[in-house]
Amino acid sequence: MSSGELWSPEAPRTPAASFSRLLRSQPRKPGIGNDFRGIQRRDLVGRRGSEFRGIGQDEAIRARFARKEKIPGFGHRVYRTEDPRATHLRQVSQELGKRAGNTAWFDMSQRIEALVKAEKKLNPNVDFYSASTYYTLGIPIDLYTPIFAVSRMSGWTAHVLEQYANNRLIRPRADYIGPEYPQRFVPLDQR
Repeated sequence: MSSGELWSPEAPRTPAASFSRLLRSQPRKPGIGNDFRGIQRRDLVGRRGSEFRGIGQDEAIRARFARKEKIPGFGHRVYRTEDPRATHLRQVSQELGKRAGNTAWFDMSQRIEALVKAEKKLNPNVDFYSASTYYTLGIPIDLYTPIFAVSRMSGWTAHVLEQYANNRLIRPRADYIGPEYPQRFVPLDQR
């Protein structure tokens, strides 16, 4: 898989199919893929801290809309409604902010969420509120992606162990909708 391709959670199965060692089956750049997914949390905190201080949140978000840029922390390939993990992290972020006596990050997140939802009809994903949660907990920004990777290691390892137990390669995610199988061979002169 090239560095520009989006990393798949099924990726550990391919090296595991050749009975490689477990550690070699784990991804090298977990969750980073096309460089958008893995940096969302870091980008969210960085932009909220710098971009929004100078001109205001609404103007900064609208400027990104105008440039047709993605807004990190919004939208999900699977969840068309709100990501249920974001629902829980929103509550955690708010509670942590109250306990810390500083709800600025949560308040900023709420305003951004309301604007993006109103103008683009996009819901926050798990990354959106994890950024403010991690920041309020005092976790260094450089650890956001490793935390993401560690939280997924058990799942990746389960994929590899499942592959070892029944060495069948990656299950397709789509149904075949082509011609019936088996097809009869039609000689060229009869086509």
